[in-house]
Amino acid sequence: MLAAGLLLGPVGPAYAGDPPYAGARWDRVAGELAAAPLFVDDDLADVLDGPARTRIRAAMKAAAAQLGVPVFVTVIPNPLDSESEGSDSSFLFGLHQRLGRDGLYLIADHDGRLEEEGFQIPRDLGYRSEERNPTDERDPFADLPARIEQVLTAVAGSPVTAPETPRRPSPPDPFGQERDSPEGPEFWGPFLLGVLLAGPLIGSLLYGLFAGTRAIIRSGGRGRPQVRTSPKVRELRSQATRELNELARLLPPADDAAGRIAALTSYDAARILSDDVGRRPAGRDADAALDLVGVIVLATQGRIALAEGLSRPPALCQANPLHGRAVRARTLSGLPPGRVCTECAGVSAKAVRLRVLRVPGGRPYPQVEGRWQRGFGDPDLAKRVLESLGVD
Repeated sequence: MLAAGLLLGPVGPAYAGDPPYAGARWDRVAGELAAAPLFVDDDLADVLDGPARTRIRAAMKAAAAQLGVPVFVTVIPNPLDSESEGSDSSFLFGLHQRLGRDGLYLIADHDGRLEEEGFQIPRDLGYRSEERNPTDERDPFADLPARIEQVLTAVAGSPVTAPETPRRPSPPDPFGQERDSPEGPEFWGPFLLGVLLAGPLIGSLLYGLFAGTRAIIRSGGRGRPQVRTSPKVRELRSQATRELNELARLLPPADDAAGRIAALTSYDAARILSDDVGRRPAGRDADAALDLVGVIVLATQGRIALAEGLSRPPALCQANPLHGRAVRARTLSGLPPGRVCTECAGVSAKAVRLRVLRVPGGRPYPQVEGRWQRGFGDPDLAKRVLESLGVD
């Protein structure tokens, strides 16, 4: 089995320093930005020499003058085990909260990728540009000053609009479910007060209790989960990594453990597929989006096989595998033959078509040529994916 060589650790690189999910790094970077608006972390100090930093500072000064608000640029690793779980946007929101100043915030992470957020700036930031991605992945920082200049120029030249603060992103919920995130003052005010007064241990226990209760409500409550029909590639990348890491953690060492073989096969397929997609797929890459959904599905099937001791994992909903487990066969126009979830089984054909998984750009997934045209609702999905990847 391939898993013997793959189970060497969690997906994604790790960085020494701050503990996961702590705010110490935010506080440190905010303190540096309060003194100077360009911060380059020691881990990436070598990627920008003196002339490059001078060029970036000049671009920041020009953009700030045109926008009428401060511009803050941070060059720092942002791995998946960081306080923002690898989300550059979440990192910027946390930084804005710590620094307490509105303006344009931009991050260049360890992949050389750029992300920006504007807080009360008089510009429409609903645009997208390709300057965020390195032109040469072998040397992702070679063109970093030029790309930062391009993004700052694009923001400053965007249409004028009323200043506003964007909605804070939240980490994706497990298995494709979305709910309102308790990140407002109603939650964080009492929580942080408890942490400050009772100490880190009590704060950690309270948060663990909250997270556990929230998970129970999601799994057994009466409310219907809001499942994404058109998930974003960035959200899928983060969720796929989390799901894959969780399956790796659960895999038992005993050869005779029930469901282990099926789970290992699912893990093998998911891990290779995840590596094939890469850490930073393009935001409108339909193939990458579907491959990441495949990783999530395979990891889910592996966990179910372990939990229930199954030699063959169950099929998931053919309309949208993020709905969950398939319960009934249903043939629908435009969908591969297969089984669907409880809700898709109980609504009209028109309603099911509205629930079909769509790729960036809005196309239903069966319209995208490739390995997923046959759908995701296959108990032998792992074997099929390995075959498509050329793995025996």
